[in-house]
Amino acid sequence: AATAIGEVFRGTGSMEALRQLKPLLRDSSEYVRRAAVWAIGEIFRGMGSLEALQLLEPLLGDSYSWVREAAKKAIEMIKSG
Repeated sequence: AATAIGEVFRGTGSMEALRQLKPLLRDSSEYVRRAAVWAIGEIFRGMGSLEALQLLEPLLGDSYSWVREAAKKAIEMIKSG
């Protein structure tokens, strides 16, 4: 579901999509967390959204390295496109 939201709302800066993805960042599955991180990066690419960045920053400390890497990449995408 997170991947579909990211694809549908890619580049839109949709706050509604962000609200839908926010709870998935705390999901017990690392796969769901990573998909939500990716989607947020795609939705807010190059927009510098403070709200999106603040939601992603805690994921830099995720227990799974690939979630941490996805968060790092998504943050870079949001800041610079």
